[in-house]
Amino acid sequence: MALKQQGYNVRILERSSTSLVSTQGAGLNAGPDVQRFMREFDRTGLPYSLHPHTAQILNSSGTVTRTMESDQWSTDWSSLYYRLRANFDGLESGYGEVPPKTPGDGRALYMDGHSVSGVQYEHNTLSVQFHGPEGSAGSFDADLVIAADGPSSTVRQILAPEVERKYVGYCGWRGTVLEDKVSDEAKKVFNEGVTACTIERSLFISLVFGPL
Repeated sequence: MALKQQGYNVRILERSSTSLVSTQGAGLNAGPDVQRFMREFDRTGLPYSLHPHTAQILNSSGTVTRTMESDQWSTDWSSLYYRLRANFDGLESGYGEVPPKTPGDGRALYMDGHSVSGVQYEHNTLSVQFHGPEGSAGSFDADLVIAADGPSSTVRQILAPEVERKYVGYCGWRGTVLEDKVSDEAKKVFNEGVTACTIERSLFISLVFGPL
């Protein structure tokens, strides 16, 4: 998105077979870097985050033991992702209007269902090989390749095969519960803010969202 707006042609290879992907209950903290990026490059002008003014700590029995002011801005995966896609390649998703094209922008191509299968640098040329749906394959030349394909990165395995993914001793679970499915007792405890609870060998963090 930032590179496109500076006149560069950008191509993204996405392993998922569809652009309309599920949030999987992923709440996110929109920190200062995210806010600065969106102020500079987001052309939709639409809200994408909420400011929960309070944070609270629960003990293992669910009693609030501490309340404090919060300076965090919170968002969710879908709100941020679809704002970025609207700006990048004009994806229509129901999360707001797509901004008009601006003279001087580069071309933007988002290729669903495509994975990198090779990266080579020969004779001053950087080449990316990929495979796509139904056994299709292809390649293209690039001036810059950014590997952003997650903890099981194919590009990292190609360029740095000695680096191994290792279990670090913990796991994370995410989930979303609709308000009408929550008990009245729980509603009295959780507010539209950040709630944390530390129990033995575990940390629980909850974000309660209202409408953006």
